[in-house]
Amino acid sequence: YPSLKRHLGIFGGIVVSGMVFGMLHFDLFRFFPLALGGIGLAFLYEKTRSLYSCIAAHGLWNFVMLLLLLLTRQSLA
Repeated sequence: YPSLKRHLGIFGGIVVSGMVFGMLHFDLFRFFPLALGGIGLAFLYEKTRSLYSCIAAHGLWNFVMLLLLLLTRQSLA
């Protein structure tokens, strides 16, 4: 993101880095929601200037998704 921000400005850097984040998950079906998540993470970084907050937010998101997956499997069994 910092390199993109230098070349594209804050808005362009956030949007492009979010799109790259979505593409790097290699899932066309979930590209848009993942890109929005990436935009959110870049915005969080811009506001906090801390990679730790982004890591924590990403980890929390992954934990919630895992929890939902496990709860869904339990209800289907």
